[in-house]
Parts: sequence; structure tokens; C-alpha cells
Amino acid sequence: MGAEQTSEKVLGLLTRDDLKALRSSDSICLDHDEPGKGAIRCIKREGAPWYSSREHSIACGSFLRLYGEGEQTDDCRKRARCCAHVSGSKYAEHTHTWTALSFLRAGDVVSLEFVGGDHNQYIKSARTGEGLEYTPPGEKLYHDVAYLRVKRGKRVLVFFMAWSICPNNTARMIRY
Repeated sequence: MGAEQTSEKVLGLLTRDDLKALRSSDSICLDHDEPGKGAIRCIKREGAPWYSSREHSIACGSFLRLYGEGEQTDDCRKRARCCAHVSGSKYAEHTHTWTALSFLRAGDVVSLEFVGGDHNQYIKSARTGEGLEYTPPGEKLYHDVAYLRVKRGKRVLVFFMAWSICPNNTARMIRY
């Protein structure tokens, strides 16, 4: 008898089909649905104006870091749902995303990292009115960021993929 082999799939291990879907897509969605689990959805629209679309999903690891006021609790981490959408397919406004995707190879292991409340002094001023002569009316602003982590052999590379600055509403990348 020969040695038994396990064919357990590694979460986030890219195949040639995954790469083909990523590189031919019109847009991608980076999703975090529960702690440790996410997906990269590759969407290809066909027909004018998008009579139909094809979607390919790549299951991967997904991690969440929260820095905002009152957001650093385990409860928030468990309830959080994240979605970053990048469209425009290789157009200038998302060059960094498509550059990162062109770097990928079959056999790479990918995961997502979402960072919530990644504020700097300007976002803080816009949120609180601190340091501003005029405090704008409305809700506080939140700065959320999505990264793609790529493990190739022993190396781990991190690529910036998307960001959003908006009030805490349904348009926010990281929701609770």
C-alpha cells in the first residue's frame, strides 16, 4: 500500500483559475463575514449596460483590527462585517489594486486584513471639530482600510487595496 495523502485545501491558496478570474474581472469585492473567514469576489460584467455578470469567489483568511473609540471590544470584532469594493478595472483611480493583483502567482496564499478607525489628526479634527474654527454639522467620520496579505514561501507581503472615509452608516467599509 502506498502512503496516504491528504488533499486538504489551504485557505486562500490561489489557483490558475483564481488568477484568471482576478485579472479578467471588472471589479472585486473584499469580504469579511466572520472572524478568520473572508472571500475575494471577482465580478465580470457582460453586455451593455451589464445585462448579466459572472462571479468567482476565492475563500481566504480575513482579519480585523479596530482602533476607533469604543470599537476595540471582542463583541465588535465578532459582529463586524466588512466589504470593500474596487471597480474600474485597471483604470487610473485604482492602479494600486490592479498592480497588486498582477503580482500574484498560483500557489500564493492570500488573506485579507481590515483596519477600522485608522484615523490621523485630520480625520480626528473632522470627527470632533477639535482644532477647527467651524465644526461641520452631521455625523462623525470613520477611516477604514483594506489590505491584501500575500504569503509566498517564507515571505509575506502586504498590499494596500482600498479605503473609505464616511459616517458610520451602510456605506462604511466596516459595519457592526
